[in-house]
Amino acid sequence: MRLWRHLDQAGHVKWRIRTWLKDGTPGDEYWVMNGKFYELIPITETGAATGPLITDMDDEKRMAVLDAIAKWEAKNGENPCV
Repeated sequence: MRLWRHLDQAGHVKWRIRTWLKDGTPGDEYWVMNGKFYELIPITETGAATGPLITDMDDEKRMAVLDAIAKWEAKNGENPCV
């Protein structure tokens, strides 16, 4: 799993999450804001928009992502550029 911390135009924190399957192929990619998961809509090679709310996220996967975000924040604080 890879996490990127972003600040939107209003200064709100959102996380871009990317996962990989066990064989190394790309898995899921989505946004997390305030503990809610949203579809990620690629716009350019580096840019993406926020899509609809994901309501059927597996609980185990959801908790693993939220735990990874909490660990990142505990280690790095509020610095969005780490």
